[in-house]
Amino acid sequence: MTKTQKSFFLSLALGASLAIPATVLVMQQPGHAEKQEVAKGERAKHPRLDKALKDLNETIAYLEKAPDNFGGHKKMAIDSCKQAKDHLKMALEHAGKN
Repeated sequence: MTKTQKSFFLSLALGASLAIPATVLVMQQPGHAEKQEVAKGERAKHPRLDKALKDLNETIAYLEKAPDNFGGHKKMAIDSCKQAKDHLKMALEHAGKN
């Protein structure tokens, strides 16, 4: 194994060791489960937004697996889909609060 490969795997392991506890902490925060339940309820009230989230998930998965780079636009398309998902989720969290 080369020095570069060792460095890569060490960085990967370090990143994972930091990400897992952070995820657990977020999930244990007060209100996290409540937010998820509210979002589920709002998704049921807004089926078009729910479908859009599902379509975005499928599109992201398709793009990530695709061997084509789509003229250099693949990464930006994936990032844009993820950003759209985040905005839809935030919209659903705030739906009905106005």
